[in-house]
Amino acid sequence: EQVKFDWDRTHANSRIVAGDKPIDQLGMVDSYRLLNKFHLTNRSSEYKGYEFLSLINLEKRPHSLAVSPNLFSEVIPIGVLDQQVDIHHFSTENNFCLLSAWRIGEVNIHPSATIDYQHNTLSSSLANFRNDLKFNFINAGFGARATYNREKLYVSFNMPIRYKYFQLEDIVKGQTTKKSGLRVEPNISLTYNINSNHQLNLNSNISYSTPIIENLYTNNILTSYRQLSAYDVTGLFEGLSQSSSLGYSFKNILTMTFAGIDLLWYHQKPEVLYGSYYDDISMRTISRHTKEKANTFTAKLHGSQGFDWKQLKVGASLSYSYYDNPLLLQDVVLRYTGRAIAANMDITIAPFKWLSVSYRGGYYQMKTQQNEGQRLPWLRTVNNSASLNFTLPAGIMFLTSLNHYYNNFNSGDKSFLLLNAEANYTIKRFSFALSCDNLLNLKIYSYSNKSALTETRSVYNIRPRSILLKVRFRII
Repeated sequence: EQVKFDWDRTHANSRIVAGDKPIDQLGMVDSYRLLNKFHLTNRSSEYKGYEFLSLINLEKRPHSLAVSPNLFSEVIPIGVLDQQVDIHHFSTENNFCLLSAWRIGEVNIHPSATIDYQHNTLSSSLANFRNDLKFNFINAGFGARATYNREKLYVSFNMPIRYKYFQLEDIVKGQTTKKSGLRVEPNISLTYNINSNHQLNLNSNISYSTPIIENLYTNNILTSYRQLSAYDVTGLFEGLSQSSSLGYSFKNILTMTFAGIDLLWYHQKPEVLYGSYYDDISMRTISRHTKEKANTFTAKLHGSQGFDWKQLKVGASLSYSYYDNPLLLQDVVLRYTGRAIAANMDITIAPFKWLSVSYRGGYYQMKTQQNEGQRLPWLRTVNNSASLNFTLPAGIMFLTSLNHYYNNFNSGDKSFLLLNAEANYTIKRFSFALSCDNLLNLKIYSYSNKSALTETRSVYNIRPRSILLKVRFRII
């Protein structure tokens, strides 16, 4: 059994210059979480026993946000926006499974039972806009997992049947919405060992999405100085998702050689589309009913090779993705296609006992195109990370890292370079670390991105060169 409590407070105060207009944003977020995990396994023989898993999670996330000046004066005619939001979440997940109740030849059948419950509340106040919601969800049912394992072939087929019940109560409107039904979410996994070096894997599953309270409110909530959210289409909607994957892997432990090819297809059929409506620098979140479908295909080739010499290891991967998705933008449903290529490499080596070197690099390029429309330019990014770690006398560790980032969408200097150094020393229960970050004393970081048919560019002020001393004491 495990019990865990987390508390975190974040002050998000900033001054933004957007469209030559200075904007002050003052925010604070508290996050409380109490988590309990319980796992019990009782096995009387190889094919007899039971397993019980239980999880209880309690969360509270109050936060406040104030923005001046107001970019949404047409919707909220006041000078300064001041908002309070409070979210509570309680959930329990319980699963009981017989490790094997029936055995028919080489087939083992494992029946199981599931009972899940969620209770969520959301309240907010922004000028005259108020939200006060309660959302309950029950997921209960039975299932059976059949496994077959003989010589080279292993097959696992799971067939859960769930009764799902949703209830949404809007206290401000005095409305209660309910929805219930049976859902079948099967999944199958197949592994075929051609020999000790070669293996084939096949996986496929069907699942339904669950509504979340953060997408069910109808009155405005401010999520940032430039983003106002309210969902025109709300309801207890479920989206259908299907995914299938086929993989081939090769391994030779003696020569430390590993390689593989993976093919993945992902299909979605949402009932509601969520999108954005832009007005100058401000943005509103919107939603619409839809019968559109989304598809993504990915192919990936990967491999690694280890060497006895100097603990050298080299790894690389190459992937290609194609997607054809719907997009809600400016109150219009569009379809767009996209292509992405990613290449990655990592190298580690220890030329001496007192020195280890590592490098990780990545290249990514992506372009999108509205159906029967003009193609957008390629987005290209390059990431390079290198580290030199020294083991000095008296147990002192000296660590250095260099990070390089390139983005062709950035204006001006398209590259960003960050250099850090740190010295560590441990004595008994005490650990000391002296770190110097941003040795090159850079003060501005530019970030550009492209999502669907939307391009974004942001410029941030970052912390200049700094020195930090950290001391830790281990109690147990």
